[in-house]
Amino acid sequence: MFRNRKKQEELDDEPAFFENVAEPAAELIPQPKQEEVEKMENKQTISAEESVLTEDVTVNGNLECDCNLTILGTVNGSVRCGRDLLVKGQIHGDVSAANLELRNGQIEGNVDCENSLTMDRECSIRGNITAAECLTDGQIYGNLTIAEDLHVQKNAWIEGDITAKQFSVLQGAHLESKIVMLQHLAEEETESVSASTPPPRTKAQAPSPLQQSHCTSH
Repeated sequence: MFRNRKKQEELDDEPAFFENVAEPAAELIPQPKQEEVEKMENKQTISAEESVLTEDVTVNGNLECDCNLTILGTVNGSVRCGRDLLVKGQIHGDVSAANLELRNGQIEGNVDCENSLTMDRECSIRGNITAAECLTDGQIYGNLTIAEDLHVQKNAWIEGDITAKQFSVLQGAHLESKIVMLQHLAEEETESVSASTPPPRTKAQAPSPLQQSHCTSH
């Protein structure tokens, strides 16, 4: 009797099989370090804010995004970018962006920049351009309308009319353009409006009863 009881107590003290398996299994699962977690989160944030169209990719259709975009390939369609757009490839269509930079890139279409347009010497735009500021050392075949400053570098080639508030050009640049300064244009419009506006009329005063009676008596 005592012998069986002692044996039962030994069995009760011995841990169950699933308990022996569960404890080491939890220890074998690798836990990511805090640095690795932060690195992964940062990487996800960057990929969510930047997109790249690689050299071997061709898009046949319009492209629209609300993140920074780099185009190394070809787009046969319009491109609308809500942030910064870097073009090293080709775009056959209209382009609009907050900021646009061309490095060895070509655009065949009209360009609309909310802020700045920058072009190096190895790029070209065939279309009309509208921007707040522009710095160009490349080739432009179209009219430019720049709300603020236009800086033309020595390697630039422009065939088209230029309208800008401030304008500078370095020796060596080629321009076949009619240049209109926005500030002078605004002054001319102000002078034209002032010359065409007739002077305000003065309201004639009615004669007093005393003046009326005096005029009647004669």
